[in-house]
Amino acid sequence: EIITSDWSSDVCSSDLNVVYQPETDFAFGVAGAYYAKSRDISRINSMSGSMYYTLRNQFLLNLSPKFYFGAGKYYLHSNLKLQSYPDFYYGRGKRLLAERQAYISRKLEVNNEIQREVLTHFFVGAQLSLITEFARLMTDSARLKQQIFEHYGTAGWELYRNISFGAVLRYDSRDNPFYPYRGLFLRTAFDLSSTHLLSSYSLRRFSFDLRHYISTWQGQITKIGRASCRERV
Repeated sequence: EIITSDWSSDVCSSDLNVVYQPETDFAFGVAGAYYAKSRDISRINSMSGSMYYTLRNQFLLNLSPKFYFGAGKYYLHSNLKLQSYPDFYYGRGKRLLAERQAYISRKLEVNNEIQREVLTHFFVGAQLSLITEFARLMTDSARLKQQIFEHYGTAGWELYRNISFGAVLRYDSRDNPFYPYRGLFLRTAFDLSSTHLLSSYSLRRFSFDLRHYISTWQGQITKIGRASCRERV
């Protein structure tokens, strides 16, 4: 059955996870979400998040609240990410490393978006983001570190901060934002940061996300879409 108009009660979900990988040893985590009851399934207030901690004292924290207010005309979406967690560096562009290198990313990232519905299904708004990060290679080889810095530069390996401002457009006619059977979703955004506005780098970023959902036969859905993101210094 397709739910199209009513979300008659609050919904909570949670999961416990245990994973293992050499870079983290055992990691223990919890993920959960809360969805508030609503008469309109396209206007549901929610809070989702996850937290992981490893035996090597590494951690990941992610929180993402979404709220509608002003009779559903306004939409606020925030995301908080805090981590000290391993990842892999492969190089940059077409100049890849012969072997990927593990590194630790210590990062705080906060994204905020506020939108207003100006036409049916069509929202316009603004976004503000902050990211600060320090990355450290896990290798003890001073020679390898020097080679990476000489070939790819030191940007990103030193403590940096970027504050970006931008605009966002969104069109969303999906019948159900969680399990859509039909409808169109379009989101495009542009933001910029500048060394003149408290940022370590001057960047321009454009993102585009388009998805079209089609109900082809009973119980089967076809999604046609494209997403892209480009950055320029």
